[in-house]
Amino acid sequence: VTTPNDGNTANNSGSNTISVLTAPDLTVTDPVPSGTYQVGKSVTYTVTGSSILTGGSVLAGDAITITDTIPAGLTGITATDSTGQWNLSLSATSGSAMLTATYIGTYPVAAGTTFPPITITGTLTSAAIPNLANSATISTPKDSNAANNTASNLITVVAQPDLTIAKTVPGGTYQVGGSVAYTLTASNASGVGPVLAGDAITITDAIPTGLTGLTASGTNWTVSLGATTSPTTLTATYTGLYPVAAGTSLPTITLSGTLTTSSTPQVVNSATVTTPNDGNNANNSGSNTLPVLVAPDLTVTDPVPSGTTFEVG
Repeated sequence: VTTPNDGNTANNSGSNTISVLTAPDLTVTDPVPSGTYQVGKSVTYTVTGSSILTGGSVLAGDAITITDTIPAGLTGITATDSTGQWNLSLSATSGSAMLTATYIGTYPVAAGTTFPPITITGTLTSAAIPNLANSATISTPKDSNAANNTASNLITVVAQPDLTIAKTVPGGTYQVGGSVAYTLTASNASGVGPVLAGDAITITDAIPTGLTGLTASGTNWTVSLGATTSPTTLTATYTGLYPVAAGTSLPTITLSGTLTTSSTPQVVNSATVTTPNDGNNANNSGSNTLPVLVAPDLTVTDPVPSGTTFEVG
């Protein structure tokens, strides 16, 4: 400060030095495991924020917030933080939802810090077909680089499978003591999703009283019988190639046996095919009713008239 007649110019100036910190640079990741996802199955997003090492610290008073836009296509949505360092708020648990997470851990947050991950989980609905996009954004008021504040991903989602089964026998007349050979054919319906690897296909057949000498086999099936005489249960697990596409009929299983007297007047038998994520359980069973005739009972007579005398020679 000056004036023309100042008697002491030695104290006319004042100065101040302040320390200026580098602004922080936050970033976020939002990965999901790779692979094909299916309606009815769960998906888990792991949202992880971090402060880049070349940036500065996030100071107290500059709240760190993560928002995650969850589109329609999930139900039963949950969000968790195992450390308790995030204040989590979900706007909904199904359909379109927004997660807002505010960091309530220790400030200042130094450069190079990785925040505790936030886990978002939900079950996929048909609204997620064919793709489900998700994005997460991290922010703080003095972030120096907004270009790396958002992460997004896109997963492919397919429909559920729909398995059916048919149980047939050749036409004809069946009778006690005769043999019968059932054919079991499991299929994945057309216009649906595949049976994915890890979702085993299983056939069970509760065989009623009336058969003995039972045998069962099928290509690409592991088949077991509880006993060789009914009542017993056949269990078969498909060991062929997965995924099983829509419109695929699996190799047949043949179940053979001999009809006993207990099989009359008919043998009613049903088989069921299952897989964990089947979208329609109403058509998973197939039955067969086999009329069985009683075995014939022949007899013979060879009478000699009474009073007849026979002479040697």
